[in-house]
Amino acid sequence: HRHHHGLPATTLNWGLWHTGMATTLTHTDLGRIGRTGIVPMSTAQGLALFDAALGRPEPVLVPTVFDLSGLTGRPALFRKLLPARESPATAADSLTDRLAGMTSEQVRETVRDEVRARIAAVLGHASPASIDDRSGLLDLGFDSLTAVELRNQLHEITGLRLETTLTFDYPTPGELADHLAELLSPAAQPARIDTVDSTLSATSDDELFDFIDNELGIS
Repeated sequence: HRHHHGLPATTLNWGLWHTGMATTLTHTDLGRIGRTGIVPMSTAQGLALFDAALGRPEPVLVPTVFDLSGLTGRPALFRKLLPARESPATAADSLTDRLAGMTSEQVRETVRDEVRARIAAVLGHASPASIDDRSGLLDLGFDSLTAVELRNQLHEITGLRLETTLTFDYPTPGELADHLAELLSPAAQPARIDTVDSTLSATSDDELFDFIDNELGIS
C-alpha cells in the first residue's frame, strides 16, 4: 500500500538463519532444507543482505543464502538462479536402462537398493546399510514432510506417478520396494500403458492437481 502511494516500503521475507528458530530444527530438517539449496545464513550475512535490500526498489525481497550446487533438479523457481546448460539424461531413464533385461529378482534387488539409498538420504543417514527392510517408515523417523520428499525422490528416479499416501500404503522399505519393483518390471510396462485411460478416469481433481504440483516441483 505504501509503495503504491510512492512511500518508502520494503518487506523482507527472511530465509534460514543459523540462530533463532533454526536452533530448534533437527538434523533431518536441516538436511531436507539443505537439499533445496537453501543454507543457514550467519549474522554477518544477514546484516549484509539487510543493507543490500535497503538500496533496492522492489517492495518485497527474500534475503536468502543459497548453495547453487544444490539447486540442480530443484523446483523451477530456484533453477532460474542457475546458468543454462544442456539437460543430461534423467535419473528415471538411467534406472529404466539398468533394469532392462534383468530378471524379476534382479529388478527387485536393484529397486530395494535404490529405495534404501533414498530413505537414508532423506533421513540424513550416512549409509543405506542402516535401513532395515522390515522397519516401519514411521519408526525410522518419517513425518508428513519427509514422506512427501521421499515420494518426490522416488518419482524422480522411477518416472512413476506415485500416490501421496505411498508411505502409508507401503509402510516398510521392503513393501515399498516390492511395490515399485512390480511397477517397474519390464513385463509390467505394456499393462501400465493399457491402464492409463482407466486410471485417469478414476482420478479425482485433487489427485490431478497433486500430480501437476509434483511435476512442477512445488509439492
